[in-house]
Amino acid sequence: MNDLLFSWIEKVAPDIWATAGALIVTIIAGVVALGAQRFQSRTEESARGDIDDIAKAAAAKSMEARSKALLALAEKLPSGLTAEKFEEAFGQQVSIGRNLIIGEQTKEGGELVEDLINSYHHQALSQARV
Repeated sequence: MNDLLFSWIEKVAPDIWATAGALIVTIIAGVVALGAQRFQSRTEESARGDIDDIAKAAAAKSMEARSKALLALAEKLPSGLTAEKFEEAFGQQVSIGRNLIIGEQTKEGGELVEDLINSYHHQALSQARV
């Protein structure tokens, strides 16, 4: 009977050890995968926080630049302007700026240079007539 038991153990033992080894390797792989996933989510959260900080800093810089521009504009305004005259002058400056921007966007390389030369000639001729 002992011989039968030992022969059975000798036959089954390698399978049991192989199964136990595979189980241990699977558990270790699961723990490593879980650790890697936690590390990745911490890294992503940190990156999101960094991106939010950069966006907030850029928005603050933009607001600061706008404030400085408005202060500079306010300092250059002549005193005693009525609201209507201010709106008229401001509207003219905005339309001039809009026309320049739209004109620059629609013109391409050679046309831009050609128009620049033509406008220079027109300016020179108008100054010569005055």
